[in-house]
Amino acid sequence: EWDPTGLASWSDHWEALGSWTGDELGESLGLGAMATADGFIPFSDPFKESGGYSGCEDGVGFSKGAGQVAFGATVAATGVGLWNQLGPTASVAVGSGSPFHVAYGSASAGGATTWVHASGRVLGSLRVTTSGAADYVALSARATLTGIPILNAANVVATGHRAATCATAAAGGIARGWKFW
Repeated sequence: EWDPTGLASWSDHWEALGSWTGDELGESLGLGAMATADGFIPFSDPFKESGGYSGCEDGVGFSKGAGQVAFGATVAATGVGLWNQLGPTASVAVGSGSPFHVAYGSASAGGATTWVHASGRVLGSLRVTTSGAADYVALSARATLTGIPILNAANVVATGHRAATCATAAAGGIARGWKFW
């Protein structure tokens, strides 16, 4: 039965799998690989156009979609990787505290990260400062997320303003990093 989306029920495939010969299985894997490759290539379908498959076979719609998703993920990862080499980035570190503490920072392309955190005695009236932030990251951070693309490194690490918590200070700092001014 023709299935243009390739989304036939799984039970149909499992029942058919038991009756496949090695040649049929190999042919189906080949069709899926060609459709996946065509999905990864955004501007044409060279395998389909050369008669490698017709597009009416079971599963090729799914395989082509998987190739398209893989292409999109590759483009996104390449863009983030290039940004990390060429543009400013932000970082967030989380570690021990009561119950945890968050420090955050930014770096210009290829530069060292400047770390800040919200510090003070009373939650709700903390101040953003560089004092002790780098030491906290080096000694107490348990998880660090780096390479967050931003537009303005200086906006992320602006100090002196009030913050309710260290986590809201970090979120605000990253958000300010998207401003040019």
